[in-house]
Amino acid sequence: MLQRSKGFLLAELIITLAGWLMIAGIMIPLVIRIITSSIDTKMEFEASQYLYEYLIRANQEGFNPSPFFVPERHKVFDLTIRGGLKDVLEICVVYEDPYKKRREICEIYE
Repeated sequence: MLQRSKGFLLAELIITLAGWLMIAGIMIPLVIRIITSSIDTKMEFEASQYLYEYLIRANQEGFNPSPFFVPERHKVFDLTIRGGLKDVLEICVVYEDPYKKRREICEIYE
């Protein structure tokens, strides 16, 4: 009669390691994508917050908006103004997302 082995076989170890590598190969890119997506969402929120706070302050204090930039922790939010028709201005906040693409959020100021 054969004795039962109390250890792992090399084949079992290789199959287990291959399974873990497949799981890691799928999960690591998903985690990276989730992290960059959350950073992008946070930056978009901050940019729209700067834009709307500036527009509300300009409306309450009664001054015409002028371009400026807001440096904040290695991020630059650049406020640009494009002229429009008769006292209508398009005000945009321009920033770079985590992929180094230029993004902008615009609103009309009357």
